[in-house]
Amino acid sequence: MLQRSTGARKGHGTVMDTFIPFVAALSNVTTFGDAVETCKLGGEGTAKLTVELGRAPFVPDTGNLPPGPGAMGLAFLTEKLIKGLAWEAEGV
Repeated sequence: MLQRSTGARKGHGTVMDTFIPFVAALSNVTTFGDAVETCKLGGEGTAKLTVELGRAPFVPDTGNLPPGPGAMGLAFLTEKLIKGLAWEAEGV
């Protein structure tokens, strides 16, 4: 559904580099933790990509840029979500 609203795809150095693998992993893995790890790896991988969309193409690429902030934002969100779910499961 989201892909109908944006031209961003995996490999463009955007949040889609975390979101698409995360959603795919949710339907293919046995644990939510595996999907979260896939999401994190996708976010970290944006540091190696040539960014094509958003504001990042206007930042000079010195070859040492950090991962995309949108991609890492989703990765951190899912990571905190799983910690929150574990906390809830403990009945705290």
